[in-house]
Amino acid sequence: MIDELIKKIDELEATIKKASGVNINREKLKKMTIDTGSFYFKNCRLEMIKSLGEFEKLKFFDDSWQDLIRLAHGNNRQASYLAIIRKLKGFVKELSIKYHSIAQPQKERTVLVDRVLVETLEGITPSAAQSYKQAVADLDQNNRLSFRGTACDLRETLRDVLDHFAPDKDVMNDPGFELEKDQKKPTMKQKVVFIFKSRGKGERAQRLAYKSVEFIEKLIGEITRSFYDRASISTHIQTTRTEVIQVKRYLDAILFDLLAIG
Repeated sequence: MIDELIKKIDELEATIKKASGVNINREKLKKMTIDTGSFYFKNCRLEMIKSLGEFEKLKFFDDSWQDLIRLAHGNNRQASYLAIIRKLKGFVKELSIKYHSIAQPQKERTVLVDRVLVETLEGITPSAAQSYKQAVADLDQNNRLSFRGTACDLRETLRDVLDHFAPDKDVMNDPGFELEKDQKKPTMKQKVVFIFKSRGKGERAQRLAYKSVEFIEKLIGEITRSFYDRASISTHIQTTRTEVIQVKRYLDAILFDLLAIG
């Protein structure tokens, strides 16, 4: 995807350099500029975040693309176009080096983790495997309009696994068990503690697992309750996607322990 972006930037630069006159007035050139910027925001930005995270220079890169698109909505100097394009070219080539040297090995590790978890879940609780696979598929989509459902699928994955290893009846029969306030059955946090305790895990491991599930529940709750303001929907979706990826990382770690993998 980044290689294709570099190609589009080079083509745009070459075309603008050939334009006659001080200003860029041709509608065809303006449209080409806007289309190139749209390609970045619609296709490449998500791929960058997915592989590299919210890296430091992302805002600078976004702002430069917006400045370029803004130029194309008026009759502006050719030199202004070329100055921004030079900045973009320098940054995208630097990004390409980082992407190819860091992102791909990380992506390969992520794919391996996903495959191991899916294969294990399918042998224990197929419903959890289905929810997890759907979440992974959602996160691989570049043009998804909402990640609320993705967050819910991750929560259902955890819920199904906990229900399998810690049925309500077993948890409630555990000596000293008490329902949390306003609850009619054990919570996911109580179930994960029950599982770790029954496997002989120490209090520190139980506490860490409890805190991890607490974090997952809290963040998923915020994601599913969030409101997409029309004026900032693109930024909101990117932020939500990053939050869902964070949830998945915590969930993966817990699943490896619950499923006794590795």
